[in-house]
Amino acid sequence: MSFRSSETALEEQRRMREELQSDVGMSKERVQELQRELESVVEQLGDARVDKHEDSRRKKKQEIVENFKRLYPGVVCFFNYYYFFYST
Repeated sequence: MSFRSSETALEEQRRMREELQSDVGMSKERVQELQRELESVVEQLGDARVDKHEDSRRKKKQEIVENFKRLYPGVVCFFNYYYFFYST
């Protein structure tokens, strides 16, 4: 192997190293971007679970109120006031 061919091979190796370093840098940035997106989705799922839980509680409260209305028509106004006062 001549000096020229060794020099050419060394330059080729340097170029390949720079390309790989660039690829690694871009890959790290992409991983960070995907991590941020994943965190956002996880947060949205948590919010959706809270919303679902609150909706279930609201429906259950409505069922209880409807039962009270049916069983004790005169007491419902007090119950609504009591629930509102202590739930806020």
